[in-house]
Amino acid sequence: MEKLSHLRLLDLRNCSALEVIPQNIISQLSQLEHLCMENSFTQWGAEGFHNQGSNACLSELKHLYLLRTLHVQIPDADLLPENLFTENLTRYRIFIGDEWSWSGNCATSRILKVGKVRNLHLMDGICKLLKRTGGLYLKKLTGTKNVLSELDGEGFPELKYLYIQNSVEMQYIINSEEWLPGASAFPVLKSLSLDNLIHLKEICLGPLPMGSFCNLLFLTVENCSILLNVVSFKMLHSLQNLEVLTVKNCDLLEEVFNLEGLDTHGGQMLPKLRELNIIDLPKLKHICNNGLGRIVAQEGADGATDMVEFPQLSSVSLKSLPSLTGFYPGSQTLERLQPGDFDHPLFNEKVAFPRLEVLEISHVDVRRIWDNQLPVNSFENLREMRMTFCQKLLNAEKISKSTISQCC
Repeated sequence: MEKLSHLRLLDLRNCSALEVIPQNIISQLSQLEHLCMENSFTQWGAEGFHNQGSNACLSELKHLYLLRTLHVQIPDADLLPENLFTENLTRYRIFIGDEWSWSGNCATSRILKVGKVRNLHLMDGICKLLKRTGGLYLKKLTGTKNVLSELDGEGFPELKYLYIQNSVEMQYIINSEEWLPGASAFPVLKSLSLDNLIHLKEICLGPLPMGSFCNLLFLTVENCSILLNVVSFKMLHSLQNLEVLTVKNCDLLEEVFNLEGLDTHGGQMLPKLRELNIIDLPKLKHICNNGLGRIVAQEGADGATDMVEFPQLSSVSLKSLPSLTGFYPGSQTLERLQPGDFDHPLFNEKVAFPRLEVLEISHVDVRRIWDNQLPVNSFENLREMRMTFCQKLLNAEKISKSTISQCC
């Protein structure tokens, strides 16, 4: 193989039985431009050992000066030599750690997956890739509390997909107190998934930098034990393109939208949100707290009213929410609502869903779904309504004919 000095492409994909590549073979492929080792060789030798029969080590890749495409899995970060990855790489799928799978597709040509790494911000070679990575997957990181300022001082200008899982020391995705004023963060990010970050306090601490999250379409938060809310009023204006929001299994979460402090000049809330999934939140009292109404206040004879409208929301799923007292209580009723006070309707006249088509409710202990009077132009497009294990609702209320007529 060492005689193939003019080889430009080496494709070893799905050679899962390949366990031996002798030393000083890869380094002699001086014209190689594309090296693909998906689901293939992972038995890289340790640096500094040159015993006969030893496997190739990663430092041999440094001799491939023309390399543009690299797909490789490195089972242990300790095998990485310094300055392994250069800016010459234009396409890459680099997996660090032994827990990653090659299955699944991501619509980007630059993917980096990092697992079981301590102090990632000190690994200069990997940090260089972060500035150009389109898909970033982080699992079981230690020594990292703040994604933005610790991992990429330029704000991840090309990152489109970010998944963070099982990183127990993570506290914030953005800490604006440690970020340059006026600099945007995650400006092209489309999907953000946070899973099992047991010490995550907030997604964004402090004011969100202008232009941050402005292209975010999908936000998923699950198993974040101490998180009290997901979207603060400081984040709201940056999420104007958000389409799907999913929140699951966060033990202490009390509201999805914490909008205390919102001023009266915010414009319409989440105008493109079309799907909302709220599942298994034992402490959740309401989806939106007081303050939200001011952003879509309607002028009436008696002045502004705290009316809430989700203009494009077509699907709502509410499951296993034992403390839920209402979707949005409104400013007059918020202080009176307590866990166990289930006489208030789930949806009162202060919240409207003009395009809602699917409503699913399960394990929610409310007595009533609606007030006697529904908001004008709300629920009129409802096509599917599924209620399961809502014992108090099923035993205490029969949906009125006027309600049924609006669900047909």
